[in-house]
Amino acid sequence: MEVNSVPSVATVPEYWGHTKVKMLRFAYKWTIDDFSFWCEEESKSLSSPSFFADDSEKLKWRLSLNIFEKSVSIYLELLSGSTSSGVSAKCDMSILNEAKERKNTKNLRLHRCVNGSEWGYKDFINKDQLLNKANGLLPKDKLTIFCEFCVKGEVIDVSSQSQTQQFKLSAFKLNEDLGKLFDSEKFSDVTVAVGDHSFRVHKAVLAARSDVFAAMFEHEMVECKLNRVAINDIDPEVILEMLRFIYTGEAPNLDKMADDLLAAADKYALNDLKLMCAKALCTKLSVESAAEILMLADLHSVDQLKAQSIHFINTHATDVIETQSWQNMVTTHPHLVAEAFRILATK
Repeated sequence: MEVNSVPSVATVPEYWGHTKVKMLRFAYKWTIDDFSFWCEEESKSLSSPSFFADDSEKLKWRLSLNIFEKSVSIYLELLSGSTSSGVSAKCDMSILNEAKERKNTKNLRLHRCVNGSEWGYKDFINKDQLLNKANGLLPKDKLTIFCEFCVKGEVIDVSSQSQTQQFKLSAFKLNEDLGKLFDSEKFSDVTVAVGDHSFRVHKAVLAARSDVFAAMFEHEMVECKLNRVAINDIDPEVILEMLRFIYTGEAPNLDKMADDLLAAADKYALNDLKLMCAKALCTKLSVESAAEILMLADLHSVDQLKAQSIHFINTHATDVIETQSWQNMVTTHPHLVAEAFRILATK
C-alpha cells in the first residue's frame, strides 16, 4: 500500500515591528476686541498672550499680528522649549466668523523650528476684505484668530524582539555587584597574603571560580584552618588582577602582564583567564618574542597559543633563528625546536 508523504514545512520565525510618531494636538483662539480701532492706531503691531502646547509647559508659543495699509500679516513664534534638532509641526490658521465658521484658512508648516524663530504669512488677508462688514469676519468688531496645532513628538519603535529585550537583565550587573563586593571587602572571610600585601576576599567566590581554591577550603588544609592563603611565587599586582578577574570576569590590566597572569591562571585553574592571556600574547608575537611565547605556551599547556607561535616561527624562520631567545630555546627546550621544524618539514 502506497502512502503519500506530506512534505514537512520548516517553521520560519516571524518578527514584527511598529513605528509611530507621538503627535501633540491642541487648538488656540486669540480674540482682538475693537479691531477697527487698532487699524487707526500709529502702532499697528499686536502680540497674543503666550501659550503652551500642553500642561507640561514645555513648548511656549506666541502669535503676532501686523496691520499694513493693504494687508494684515500673522506670525507664529516659538518662544522656548525647542530641542537641539528643532520642533516640527503644522498649524492651520483661520478667522472665525459670527457663526464660528473657519474662514481664510492657511496651512502653516514648521520644520525644525528653534527658539526665537517666526513662521507665518506677510499677506494673511487683504485688509479691505477683512474690514468689509458684508464678509462677516469681524462680528461686533472682534477679530478671532483660530489656530489648530499638530506638533511632532518622540518617535516610538516597538518590535517583538525589543519587547523581549526589555525583560533581559544586564549581563554585567552581577559582575559589577561582585566587583563592588571585592573592592569593599565586606563580609570577607579569608585573606590572600602576597609578601607584604594582603587581600580580604570570600571563600565562596574563590571556590566557585577555581577548583584549586575549592580544594583548599573543602579539605583540612592549612588555608582552611587559618583562613589564610599565602602566595610567594607571584607578584602582588598579578594576584590583584587575578582576584579581580575571579570576581568580575574582567582583567583591565591584562595587556601589561599577560605572561605573568597566564602563570597565575594556570596555577589556579582559571581556564577562561588563560585563554584571555593567550589571546593577548598572540597579538604580541614578533620575531623577537616568538620563541619566548612558544616556551610560555608549552609550559602552561596552551595549545592554541603554541600552534600560533609555531606557525609564526615557521613563517619568519630566517629572522627568528637569529634571535637570542631562539638560541636560548635551542639549549633549554630542544623538543620545541624539533617540533617546530617537524611541522615546517611536513608543509
